[in-house]
Amino acid sequence: MKGMKILTFIAILIIFLPFVLSEDGVKLELANAITNVEAGDKAVYTLRLTNEKDIRDTFIINTEVSALLFSDVLDDITIFPGQLKLDPGQSKTLNVTVSTLETARSNTVFDFKINIISIDNPIDEHSYNLSGFVIASKDIVQIIPELPDKIAPNEDLILKVKFKNKINSILRDYKLLFSSEVNDLNKESDITLMPMEERMEEFLFRLGNIKPGDYGVSIGLYEGDNLRGSFLGAFTVIEKPLAEEKKDEIKSFLKNKLVITKKNVGNVMSRQRIEMKLSSFSKLFTAYRPEPNIEDSKLVWEFTLNPGDEYDVEVVTNYRSILYGLLVIIIFILALLLHIDRSVVIKKRIFRIKESADGISELKILLHMKNGSGSVLENTRIIDLIPNIIEPTQEYGTLKPTTVQKGMHSIRLIWDIGKIEPREERVITYKVKAKLKLAGEIILPAAAVHYMKGIKLVTVKSARLQLKPKVNIEGT
Repeated sequence: MKGMKILTFIAILIIFLPFVLSEDGVKLELANAITNVEAGDKAVYTLRLTNEKDIRDTFIINTEVSALLFSDVLDDITIFPGQLKLDPGQSKTLNVTVSTLETARSNTVFDFKINIISIDNPIDEHSYNLSGFVIASKDIVQIIPELPDKIAPNEDLILKVKFKNKINSILRDYKLLFSSEVNDLNKESDITLMPMEERMEEFLFRLGNIKPGDYGVSIGLYEGDNLRGSFLGAFTVIEKPLAEEKKDEIKSFLKNKLVITKKNVGNVMSRQRIEMKLSSFSKLFTAYRPEPNIEDSKLVWEFTLNPGDEYDVEVVTNYRSILYGLLVIIIFILALLLHIDRSVVIKKRIFRIKESADGISELKILLHMKNGSGSVLENTRIIDLIPNIIEPTQEYGTLKPTTVQKGMHSIRLIWDIGKIEPREERVITYKVKAKLKLAGEIILPAAAVHYMKGIKLVTVKSARLQLKPKVNIEGT
């Protein structure tokens, strides 16, 4: 058996040695070859023939029929092309395909001759030997994993495995099987290898809480039920500390959250304890999950962890409750101001122009309208009323009224503004004079703005103004 292994190694070594033969003006080189084949497969040789003569010549390339008649390995030999015409110094390639028998014994070296004959000079004949090797079916793929000697539990293992296809055939959808006493290492996968391909693959294994010790692992590549490649190896699972503790603390304004996690990463059940001290004031604002026991004013949690188990303690101290009422009030005020700022408003103000001890004789009225909404106001109209005891002069500031209507008790001034864009404002001023000097208190009606919101008419009014001598009044 040992002699057979040595013979096989020598045969394979000879096959891959550089092949260059040159004699009597003819040189034959081996350009490329696939020589390791499974029984029933084909070996392929690519040869380069060079005419080293000084004259043009035509060569016939064939093999001996006896090589097939008396061989228990070879089934057929095909040469293409079988004839080459070469000028002096010219080179051309040819392919030799060797089919092996299905019954060929594995681990067998085979050889055969290639004859090169000159047509112009038939006695000019040269013979060359070529060799190959029939490999065992179960060894057609070499599996070489980078398996570590030691593996830690509860960690991810990335196992790199190199695959070498030794034959000149596509190995399509072969089943790859990982087997071990460690359940986390049992895996099944499919793989396809091209002819003579070498490829590195990575496989991820998520390891759990494995007991320390020595374990074995096997890797098999199967075509159906037939084993085509295999590997056997061993590794050691190391010990880790029994328990790990992790603290995550999140601090924010007037709030602190602390999460303590204990995990049993060992291989046996473990009794654990967590202790904490808080002031009496802090305890009033602190919530716990789960609830602790109290021992000598300390907070205590006691629990048992099985291998791989975790236990979380959450402590939340929150001083924000005293601010909630104030925040509600602030939010309400801000919302109210925001609503006012985003509304359509109109203000009316009065300014005295002429006033004597007998009373007021001349006034200036200012109307200030603002579109605080986010939409365009259509068909906008501003209307102001003044009592009949005063009448408008013809002095208008920024905009003359579209219409002035006089009634029995009041005068109506109308401004048709039309469209007003969001955040746009209008300021209207005009002067009025009293028919009689105003000595007592006067109530001026509110001004109004009318606009269309869709198909709905909306009216917004200012406050009425109370006019007293010697006093300036503003109404909104």
